[in-house]
Amino acid sequence: MADGKEGMTVDGGTESAGSGSRMAIVLSAASAGAVVHWLVWLAFVAGTLIAWALMWVMGSLGFVVAFGIGAAALVGVYMAMVRALRASLVPAPKVVTLVTFLPAAGSLVLMLAGVPDSQMEQGWFSRGVAMSLAGAVAAGLAVVLLRRLSSRSAVAVSAVPVLVVAVAYALVMPLIESYQEQRRVSGIIGDVSSDIAVLDSAEWDPNRAAVRDGELRLSYHHGSGMVVILTHWKDGKWGHLNEPPDPAVRYGCDGDDVSCEQQGDMLVLRQDGEVDEVRMVLDDGSVVSLAARGSADVDLRALARNMHQATPHDLEVFADRVAE
Repeated sequence: MADGKEGMTVDGGTESAGSGSRMAIVLSAASAGAVVHWLVWLAFVAGTLIAWALMWVMGSLGFVVAFGIGAAALVGVYMAMVRALRASLVPAPKVVTLVTFLPAAGSLVLMLAGVPDSQMEQGWFSRGVAMSLAGAVAAGLAVVLLRRLSSRSAVAVSAVPVLVVAVAYALVMPLIESYQEQRRVSGIIGDVSSDIAVLDSAEWDPNRAAVRDGELRLSYHHGSGMVVILTHWKDGKWGHLNEPPDPAVRYGCDGDDVSCEQQGDMLVLRQDGEVDEVRMVLDDGSVVSLAARGSADVDLRALARNMHQATPHDLEVFADRVAE
């Protein structure tokens, strides 16, 4: 490949001797570097949707067809970008186009590596913007370097901005994700006016906080995959009944095949003879219930001994551990 001296043709592109023309060429390459990332990911998303549709109609053959369509789309993007750069008099348009594809490859690596996006709805967009800017810098740098270095060296050096952004993103985004999750959980807990209970067990890790049907639910995850949930009852949970239960903690105890037994400060509810739920009344009179999710084989009575009314510090610890 030619060296790219002024006034010479390099891979179909002719450099202008004027500094203004050089800057215009660099800006053209930088613009391509910013745009290609979005074109490639648009092709990726479209290809994914097409694959789902074809697999539903054609089975596994549909995936092969969709893969071929996606590959053809990427080749089309490459060829169109080479033509555009050649028309803009960018030197070595094939080499520069190759550089413009690096950010999309970086995004793919980040996605496959499981690097999280921000929980904000625009999280995926922030990654795209960061990688597009890296692509713009890389493509512009490639044009400058092609005057002094071989094509292989220019591509290698131009890849540095993309690598730096990808590594920074991989390091920073988990921290941002953790901070946002901690703030989210703290906000959910902070909006609850009643007392809150927590589990204090080394074998069960705080997993999630959510409000459903007006009730705060704190879930805990065991290393074996089992999940238990502390549900904090809302006031008036039994409003549909003609006569509210007295005390409230015995709500539902008169159902078929249901029995309730008071054991110390806990009420054990059995369904068909099996322990289904353990309840406790907190200081403000509100009720919290401990139950396993699904058919997990959990000794709820033993685990309930680790259930206690939370202090502000306990709630901070819960939010921090969920965010880990």
